Amino acid sequence: MKTEQSREGLITRSRVLQAALSVFSQKGYHETTMDEVAKAAQVSKGALYLHFPSKQSLFSALVETAANMLVEEMQEAMRPHQSHRAQLKAAVEAAFALLERYRAVARLVFVRGSSDPLLEQQIYRVHQRMVTLIREQLEEAHVPDAQLVALAWVGAIYEVLVWWMHEETATTLTDLATPLTQLLLRSIRVEEDK
Repeated sequence: MKTEQSREGLITRSRVLQAALSVFSQKGYHETTMDEVAKAAQVSKGALYLHFPSKQSLFSALVETAANMLVEEMQEAMRPHQSHRAQLKAAVEAAFALLERYRAVARLVFVRGSSDPLLEQQIYRVHQRMVTLIREQLEEAHVPDAQLVALAWVGAIYEVLVWWMHEETATTLTDLATPLTQLLLRSIRVEEDK
């Protein structure tokens, strides 16, 4: 009985997050109401507030889910590669593929964010998780100033992502991964594996 209730709770939570993603993506953080999310998720307001006591906690859960997916995807892509440059290339390509596949999440988190300081802090932590992942690879490859280089890389990735979202172009984000990775690798005097 308890397991069934917890399973139902997870299903409801997942359904609410999916609905919230859709509503937040369409309307932005400030214009979205909890009533709209409850309606889109087809749950009562009580059920919604049981899982997420505020709009901020709901948005925060979306950001956390997106961050976990992004970091896990990058780590998974790096695993089969031996060289640091191949791992770094795989991480950037995986990040871009995921962000392209979930464009609404990327737009919500990276472009339409919120002016709420706590949520901005959370988005900053997402960036720092990416910086840490890249910095660790750079340190293992004995790249000088690995922290600064990792910050620059994440900044470049972010700017390309924002540009891609705002431009009306036929170029896919995944098409941009290879030239960006080549540029980033040259910035540390490491050529791409042939």
